[in-house]
Amino acid sequence: MGQPTPTLQVPSRFEKNVVRTLSNPKTEFRNSHARTPHHLINGTVTPNSLHFSIIHAGLPDIDPEQHSS
Repeated sequence: MGQPTPTLQVPSRFEKNVVRTLSNPKTEFRNSHARTPHHLINGTVTPNSLHFSIIHAGLPDIDPEQHSS
């Protein structure tokens, strides 16, 4: 039996130094991609923080206290 599930998932201690490959590391005004480094991951589960992502307009920085719908 393993450890209980934590409230915030983190990569395996064996994969703590694995990071995604960025296609736009200087954050130029264009699309950016973060690629999962499959050759560096051991195991069958990809941690959320290492999933492939495509970002078209940057990450929003929304203050929940100031947000209205």
